[in-house]
Amino acid sequence: FDLGGFRFSFELTTHNATSIESSAFHAVGMLTEWEELQYLGSLMKPERARHVAEVGVLIGNHTACFLQAFKPDRLTLVDADPGNRPFIESTVKRNTAGDTQPRVDIHLAFVGAAAGTARFAGTDVSRAPLSDLVKGSVDLLKIDVDGGEVALLEGAASVIETSRPLVMIETTLATNDAVAAWFAARRYKVKRTFDHGGYRNVVLGAE
Repeated sequence: FDLGGFRFSFELTTHNATSIESSAFHAVGMLTEWEELQYLGSLMKPERARHVAEVGVLIGNHTACFLQAFKPDRLTLVDADPGNRPFIESTVKRNTAGDTQPRVDIHLAFVGAAAGTARFAGTDVSRAPLSDLVKGSVDLLKIDVDGGEVALLEGAASVIETSRPLVMIETTLATNDAVAAWFAARRYKVKRTFDHGGYRNVVLGAE
C-alpha cells in the first residue's frame, strides 16, 4: 500500500496476539503510530539517520518506515519473541529497495540491565544490556518494551550518553515519571508526548 509518499509491503499475520493490531492496520493501508512516525520524520533528516536502533520490533511496522523514510546505512533490530523473527526478516526484505543495501543486525534478546536469561512468550531467551547489542554511534533509538523501560535504561546508559540519539520510548503509567527523570538527568528534553491512554510514546532530544 502507498502512504505518505512511500510504498510499504508486509506479510499479514495473526501468529501472536500483539501482531494482530499491526496486521489489521496494514490490511487497510495504514501504519500503527503513524502520527509518531511522521513526527520523527519531521525532526530527523535522512542524512542524519545513518544508524537506527529499534528495541521491541514486533513484525516491523516502524522498521519499514525507518527504511523507507531514512534509508539508513545500518539498522539494529532487537526483539525478544522468537516467533517474530521471520516476519521481521520479511519486512526488511520487502521494504528495502535500490542498489545500496543497509547493514541489518537482528538480535533475539530480552533487553535489560545485565546479561543472563529471561522468560518471554513461554520461551527462555538471552537477556542482554543494550550496550552489548548496539555497536557504534546511534542516531535514532526507538524503545517499546511493555513496561521494562527502567531496567532497559540501566543497561543502555553508555549507548545513550555516548551517541546522544533522538529517542522515542513507550512508557506506562507506572514507568513514565521514572523514565522522564532518567532522561532529564542526562540533559534530554521532552519534545512531544503521544498519549494513548494506557501508554505513552515520548520523543526526547539531547539538549
